[in-house]
Amino acid sequence: MNKLLSCMLLTVLFSFPAVLDANEPIPRVTLAPSSTSIQVGNTVQLWATITPLDVINNEGVIWSSSNTTVATVSTSGLVSGISVGDTTITVKTKEGEHTATCVVTVTSMDVGVIKVVLNKSTTSIQTGETEQLFVTLIPPVDIYIPLAWISSNATIATVSDFGLVTGISVGTAIITLKTEDGFTDTCVVTVFNNLDTIKEEEFGVGDENSGSGCNNLNYVMLGFPIIFTILPNIRKKQN
Repeated sequence: MNKLLSCMLLTVLFSFPAVLDANEPIPRVTLAPSSTSIQVGNTVQLWATITPLDVINNEGVIWSSSNTTVATVSTSGLVSGISVGDTTITVKTKEGEHTATCVVTVTSMDVGVIKVVLNKSTTSIQTGETEQLFVTLIPPVDIYIPLAWISSNATIATVSDFGLVTGISVGTAIITLKTEDGFTDTCVVTVFNNLDTIKEEEFGVGDENSGSGCNNLNYVMLGFPIIFTILPNIRKKQN
């Protein structure tokens, strides 16, 4: 009877799985950072940590990218940005296949300028004079951004590579500022004659054949036409 009970007890003990020690650390691998972003052409280093080291044999890890057209990863965890988009970098232990991931966002090489604004939308200058236009980048950036300045009519007004407008002749020209990404803003420039060269045009001058005794003189002053009407000298007829 005692032998039977001993056999039954041994059967029960070996029928249940061994219980893990609660104090024994669970093998895992972590990745730092867990998410990051880089520009196209740049790199970022990821770091894998295996804990505890004595639980998982030191056989190394395997790195992979879910989308190698967006970013690739080397055997040492160095990520290289290839094109704009998102990809997941995974590190996996060779023993136990424990994994950790990092989401990588790859952005374009530009600095994120989304708008350019000139300090003036319209302005007026005299022939021979200059005026400096200023640009604001939104959002502001701390690096040089190539800008193109263009005049719609260089015979009326020219503009330098730094936004300095020069009045050439009477008329209107549109100054356009453009970034490499295609963002633009414009300023309409009106050029007029200066005070030393006020132009006088005579039209509709009365004479004996016109039936009109008035002289109309047209002056262009400060960019605005001014019309003066000169009445004829009327003398009282003597008997």
